[in-house]
Amino acid sequence: LKHGRIDGKFDEILVSPRSGRDILSYGGHRYRGMLRIIPHGVALRLINIVHMEDYLKGVVPPEIGKVESGDLEAVKAQAVAARTYSMGHLGQYSGEPYDMRCDVADQLYQGMEVEVPFISEAVEGTRGFVIKFEDELINAYYHSTCGGYTDDIEEVWDKPSAPYLRAADDSGICNWSKYFNWRESYSA
Repeated sequence: LKHGRIDGKFDEILVSPRSGRDILSYGGHRYRGMLRIIPHGVALRLINIVHMEDYLKGVVPPEIGKVESGDLEAVKAQAVAARTYSMGHLGQYSGEPYDMRCDVADQLYQGMEVEVPFISEAVEGTRGFVIKFEDELINAYYHSTCGGYTDDIEEVWDKPSAPYLRAADDSGICNWSKYFNWRESYSA
């Protein structure tokens, strides 16, 4: 890296597989699509450029957690919510060369390492489906564990209110999760 260029010659490098069957890997992880390498200060950024459905195959498994084939409809719902979130947040990082972060700031994305065949089938089975309210994509926020009751969006984040993001009782539906109840102690 010299003067903000890779080897002083290139602004960026795009790496793509030789054929549609080939897969790229970096750091022991496999990725679909292409890898974009760009200078970032004195380091390099590696960005995975991937089709939406392939992206979701690496998002839905870590977001939904352990499921079985009998949970197919729940997986489909998660795929639609994740797709809606993704589509609604394209271009959200003005001036950045990416649309989504691969952690809880947006959605957990872990490439091919986490793909599960029946979850991939659910993603493909809902291809193109998104959630809209009054002909606009909703802000499809979701969480791994409900805590008994949600709150209005504007009470939680600095976001505008939305009629579909209102406080609701979850009726204890997440009481199976190890995160549903918690305990905090303080010393004297």
